[in-house]
Amino acid sequence: MKTFVKIISAPTIFSIAWLCLITLAGSTPPNPDDPQDTYGLPIILLYALLIFCLGVAAIAVALIGNVVTLKFAPSNKKWVRCCFSLIANTPLLLLALFSAAVTFGCVNPSALSMLTIALFLASAATSMVTTKRSANRFGHPT
Repeated sequence: MKTFVKIISAPTIFSIAWLCLITLAGSTPPNPDDPQDTYGLPIILLYALLIFCLGVAAIAVALIGNVVTLKFAPSNKKWVRCCFSLIANTPLLLLALFSAAVTFGCVNPSALSMLTIALFLASAATSMVTTKRSANRFGHPT
């Protein structure tokens, strides 16, 4: 069970942060400089759509890579497991950092925006921890 939690924790935290970002995008005006201008879409909504499209691919790569690392990597070569996990978790790590930067730059400061940034950073940190733990075979005894 602990292995399963380690594999799905970063994608789950990322998904929750993305839902918070969508909530923030719904309350953002299309043109923050001119509240009377209501034509068009807010830039944060376009970024949220981009993050969603890239996030689906990054989550799929992370989940598949971590399962491959767990099940199919040779047990006597730690560097192979670490490389598989690093390759699998890098897209999610970079996307989480990009998403935190987008949230910081495009959304007015509020409690929800700070929570969203914290969740994206937690997802990035969890991706790094998952990569580090893969060298130890996700906690299996050596």
